[in-house]
Amino acid sequence: QILEHHPSISITIIISAMPTESISIDDPYFSTLCNTNPSITLIHLPQVSLPPNSFFELPELNNTNLHQTLLNLSKSSNIKALIIDFFCSAAFEFVSSRHNIPIYFLILKH
Repeated sequence: QILEHHPSISITIIISAMPTESISIDDPYFSTLCNTNPSITLIHLPQVSLPPNSFFELPELNNTNLHQTLLNLSKSSNIKALIIDFFCSAAFEFVSSRHNIPIYFLILKH
């Protein structure tokens, strides 16, 4: 709905996947999302090596990749906010200390 009310806004979804996952831009959900909303683009962070049983370390291990992605995006876009998943809270302190970008938490309710 936000894109209907503010067509000048663009949304970039930054995906950090587990090394065992293969989330593809060709995934039917993401493909439909981006094809029906040209203002939405996807960026995959490079995969990082994880020690066994370290699922919750993924966001922290990806902070450098997130930082570089935000730097690259800021060259062509004016980043107004970063919305992160609850499990990516490691990005909160990292991004807020290096970028002047407000951060919001996405909390999904069923």
